[in-house]
Amino acid sequence: MLKIRLRYIFSVIVLVFGLSACSDKKGGTGGGFRFVPSSESGITFRNVLKESVEFNIFNYMYFYNGGGVAVGDVNGDGLVDMFFTSNQDPDKLYLNQGDLKFKDVTDAAGVAGFNGWTTGVTMADVNNDGRLDIYVGYLGDYLIFKGKNQLFINEGNDANGVPKFTDRAMEYGLDLVGFATQASFFDYDRDGDLDMFMLNHSLHENGTFGMSKNLRFQSHPLAGDKLMRNDEGHFIDVTKGSGILDNAIGYGLGVVVSDINLDGWPDVYVGNDFHENDYLYINQKNGTFAEVLDKSMNHTSRYTMGVDFADFNNDAFPDLAAMDMLPEDPFILKASAAEDAYDLFDFKLRYGYNYQYTRNALQLNNQDGTFSEIALYAGVSATDWSWSTLFADFDLDGKKDIFISNGILRRSNDLDYINFITTDSIQEGIKYKMDEKHLKLIEKMPKIKLANYLYHNNGDSTFTNKAPEWGLDKISYSHGAAYADLDNDGDLDLVTNNVEDEAFVMENLFRNKNQEPQTSHFLGVKLKGPSGNLYGLGTKVFLYNGGKVQVQECTPVRGYQSAVDTRLIFGTGTDKTIDSLVVVWPNDTYEVLKQVAVDQQLELDQAKSSGKFDYDRFHRAKPIFEETTATLGINFTHRENKFVEFTREALLPHMLSAEGPHAAVGDVNNDGLDDVFVGGAKWQTSRLFVQNKNGKFTDSFQRSFERDSIQENVDAAFADVDGDGDKDLIVITGGNEFTGNSVHRQPKLYANDGKGNFTSAKGLPEMMITGSSVSVNDFDKDGDLDLFIAVRTIPYKYGEEPKNYLLQNDGKGNFTDVTKSAAPVLEQFGFIKQSVWADIDNDKDDDLILAAEWKPITILVNTAGKLTPLALEGSGLEKTNGWWSHIELADFDQDGDLDLVAGNLGLNSTLKASLAEPVKMYYSDFDNNGSFEQVLTHFTQGKEYPYYTRDEMVKQMPILKKKFLSANKFAAATFKDVFDEETLKKAKVFQAYAFESAYIENKGNGKFEVRPLPPVAQFSTVNAMIIEDFNRDGHTDVFVAGNFYPINIQMGRYDASYGTLLVGDGKGHFKAMANKDSGACLKGEIRDLKPVTLAGRVHYMGFRNNASVVSFALKK
Repeated sequence: MLKIRLRYIFSVIVLVFGLSACSDKKGGTGGGFRFVPSSESGITFRNVLKESVEFNIFNYMYFYNGGGVAVGDVNGDGLVDMFFTSNQDPDKLYLNQGDLKFKDVTDAAGVAGFNGWTTGVTMADVNNDGRLDIYVGYLGDYLIFKGKNQLFINEGNDANGVPKFTDRAMEYGLDLVGFATQASFFDYDRDGDLDMFMLNHSLHENGTFGMSKNLRFQSHPLAGDKLMRNDEGHFIDVTKGSGILDNAIGYGLGVVVSDINLDGWPDVYVGNDFHENDYLYINQKNGTFAEVLDKSMNHTSRYTMGVDFADFNNDAFPDLAAMDMLPEDPFILKASAAEDAYDLFDFKLRYGYNYQYTRNALQLNNQDGTFSEIALYAGVSATDWSWSTLFADFDLDGKKDIFISNGILRRSNDLDYINFITTDSIQEGIKYKMDEKHLKLIEKMPKIKLANYLYHNNGDSTFTNKAPEWGLDKISYSHGAAYADLDNDGDLDLVTNNVEDEAFVMENLFRNKNQEPQTSHFLGVKLKGPSGNLYGLGTKVFLYNGGKVQVQECTPVRGYQSAVDTRLIFGTGTDKTIDSLVVVWPNDTYEVLKQVAVDQQLELDQAKSSGKFDYDRFHRAKPIFEETTATLGINFTHRENKFVEFTREALLPHMLSAEGPHAAVGDVNNDGLDDVFVGGAKWQTSRLFVQNKNGKFTDSFQRSFERDSIQENVDAAFADVDGDGDKDLIVITGGNEFTGNSVHRQPKLYANDGKGNFTSAKGLPEMMITGSSVSVNDFDKDGDLDLFIAVRTIPYKYGEEPKNYLLQNDGKGNFTDVTKSAAPVLEQFGFIKQSVWADIDNDKDDDLILAAEWKPITILVNTAGKLTPLALEGSGLEKTNGWWSHIELADFDQDGDLDLVAGNLGLNSTLKASLAEPVKMYYSDFDNNGSFEQVLTHFTQGKEYPYYTRDEMVKQMPILKKKFLSANKFAAATFKDVFDEETLKKAKVFQAYAFESAYIENKGNGKFEVRPLPPVAQFSTVNAMIIEDFNRDGHTDVFVAGNFYPINIQMGRYDASYGTLLVGDGKGHFKAMANKDSGACLKGEIRDLKPVTLAGRVHYMGFRNNASVVSFALKK
């Protein structure tokens, strides 16, 4: 531990934040943006930071966090004005003079503020007189700063049209003292007036490290957030008892209000820095909130900064963007402190903190209270040290884009600087003898300016950074940001508050006043609410056109320390008329306008609304499934044993020891009913559940299973292998924990006595393996059932391809290994996850299809009992190498042959693979110490880099520490700089070209066509499937499920799947059904899916790692 107040800045828990931005190009005619120079705009504001011995980054970790900007028409002339906060200098108010020219009226308006450290700013009509007031946050009661938040009440314009403001915070009860970040005004209790949420931030000095349960519910007067209720114009602190947390571990940097669950009541999302969870507060409609993040989101960003909620995929439900600090540039990435080591990450989980990763989060609203985090799929995960994020339709095509401001003045997480600054002598001086000499140590902290990002919405849940193309490639340190139509031309312009540089005013050129005809159309909406909420905050406007919907909420506080205009702008693309517009006010009254012409600003008045809007319309569904878990009587919970493979093999991309449970279904006692076997983890007894005549399961104790409980069971199959008329059981051992000739690696054969009692049998040959799959088939057509047992890996040697086993049955349950003679390719074939027998070539015998990592989809053609690989060249399966995990077959296109659906890693991953830039794994004894290593590589910006950090590489290969004495040197190294050509010549190289889960159409004659499954099937791994015509339309559908958690921390766990029904059209195409419509929501890591018939009804069971069994069935 470091010995200074800010020691955590430079440790694994990286602290400070900052910003960065754009460039000087102009957008082209009819599109893009133009930076308006200060000589033209009159905006000369800059946020200049001046460090001193008394106040600096060493004693205030948020010194570089920058300021905010709020926009709104403060003088009522129809033009949007701007207010900037300056951390150390006077804040500035600029009046819009038209034509993007502004005038500094700070002094005349009386809003320069205290001589203190200002943070966020909000505009709202606090006193309900129709004029926008300004609320400014301050750092209060810390070191040299004693400020209070200020409420500047707008008293109206003087003779020159300049609004006059008076600080009346005390009068309104809003002269709050604390570590302010941002205030948001909203009517949380729907009583018709504006209440306030006050977001504060913490400091490490507050004792913020420890068990979450001991800290989360302890109030802190300065760091804790506050809920302030408006009682007839005076604000009362009602935080206690409201469900809002006001602790010292909430490092709040972002807040956004939105009706997240579309029930008509405003909810709140808080983005917290560091180890504390973000907070998702759902309004309980009784003056209180419920914090439900752990029930709704499987992971979040880690150092959450700016946040925004808006519907980016046009399904009417708001989605979340939350900013973090993952660099896109490979050098900055490797030179910066990265994710926690696995043991520290796990330690935080055990202390009660949720899964968090250092990258932006894009949380897709699943419409059922759950979210899928898809930033990696969407392409928006890495935008460096990011602050503000804003959803808005900048190009007016009807889809919301994302603007992100980024950059930080000095990078406190630079690894080499951390190593320099954490020496004992320097730490002692900083803590006890801070002077000008020590202050100069700050100058050694790196400075890197970057451009901001503007992601164009591609309409398929992916985004493309258009900032360079649209003229926004000017570099800066940008923090607070806001959008508004500054020139009243119908498109949204942008403003950022920059450190060091002048603020950016970015004119949107998608609608150019000099361009006729206009190619981008808009519809503006200005709201007039009732007394108490005259600007209509919380109002929603739905735009319906061509069978599609857009929705916007009037919620000005978005992004980071900033507020946007209350006027709403919709893009309509080339459409000049929209079908209908529905405005829903906070009291649920509504108004419908039909056949509305575009290119105008509508003024909508709540006085013209009526009725009560039916929010249930967004939740009504006729699900085809219902959950049946509680009715079955299978009381099995899989318990994965604690075994961290990364401790022994630091460079594994993911663990191989947690791939169960799998199940087998069959009639074990010949009563005509399905029974279920479920495999246990290490030290967990596998279980057999026998169905009774009442359609319930009874746990059938098996002594032989208990004796074998030390082994990890990863797959199983029922089959009558000895020909006595009952089903025996084959169980495959895995886990990757036992090594060598351990007897616990031997697969098991259990003989059935005909009554469902199983005893160990001797029929399998000796094979000490880490297995993965067993599939049963009479491949040699001699009348008995043979086995193929697939081997996952060799312990300590992921990279060596193991021997697999094709076992021939003598008819009495005695098996002989015939791999070498019947399927020699399987003598050394690695990383198989699953195998399935099927007649793929319609020649009346079953072929063997394999799903494996680093391999293409592999078909072994059965010719008279001999298995030979289908020639890949020209088959359509060449270069399909991926991380395949599961395969199912059916005649999906109804042409008479079997097609395939194959589960893969998916596309929501840090790893991106293509034919030109594959993901690779090099396997060799790189450091010549007798043990082999796996080194994963990927391509970034056209160059191949090792995937791992310097620390991870050095942990596995200490010899590299001498070669790369500094983090910067390693960061600059490509893969071929790390290892020389001679070393690489000795390595085995595995490649993956495709990570999409796919539909593979059988074209006949050994030809196939591979097509990706719908996007939602790419959000996570696909580990299991069920094939059936679920909706009874005559076409075969697919239900897919997955997720996988034990992953390298830099990659982050795959957890965005809740199971998805893919509805087939009978032609080989699929459409995903929303979970609220299907009725199936499978949380957790699904390892296996099995249909089981109980009392004539088919139930679909999901077997989850480290969790209980779940089931669902078609509604009766």
